[in-house]
Amino acid sequence: MNPAVLRALRAVLIFACVLFAAGCAVPDASTSGEPRTKAIHIVGHGWHTGIAIARADLPEDFPALADFALAEQLEFGWGDAEYYPAPDASAWLGVKALLWPSPSVLHVAAIGDDVAASFPASTIIRIEVAADGLQRLRDFIHAEFELDLQGRPVTVTRGLYGDGRFYRARGKFYFPRTCNWWVAKALIAGGIPIDLAQSVTAGALLAQAARYGQVVQQR
Repeated sequence: MNPAVLRALRAVLIFACVLFAAGCAVPDASTSGEPRTKAIHIVGHGWHTGIAIARADLPEDFPALADFALAEQLEFGWGDAEYYPAPDASAWLGVKALLWPSPSVLHVAAIGDDVAASFPASTIIRIEVAADGLQRLRDFIHAEFELDLQGRPVTVTRGLYGDGRFYRARGKFYFPRTCNWWVAKALIAGGIPIDLAQSVTAGALLAQAARYGQVVQQR
């Protein structure tokens, strides 16, 4: 990403964090006490994070699953519908995405069984969740897909890497509802007590996630 874009986004995020962080509530993340036997991975792509889930841990009717028949795992990310898919997004486009509520998209990418091998330049954190937590996390992601009249996900464009696609999503993107905030919400749904007020940036989210899992790869 263009360094000027990163500097502009960083300045906006720092300023906005001061204004909004105190107002972010942290939901109850308690689970049933079931042993944590299911593994997910948090992937840090610089400014952005995603969640990788084994295909075997997704039900056959999960949105978009049919589009990735050969995937061993699927990585999910969320963001602004205009900024996220843009290969050369401007600083203004990033600032606009943060300040004005706008449509969102989900990014789904097929990856191999070894998440670190699929993303050699990314930070990877492995987190174990209980089966009921995984179910809630899947339900959270499922509910984010905007479906057509036939109940199918709506493809927007090709993905950022590999066998990936962007799909229309339901929620609006605006600060503090960033891509990393979305990943934090998914983790909370899965029973991981992440603090939303400390999850606006990728670095802050990954630092928290590392306390509840294992750092497989640090970049």
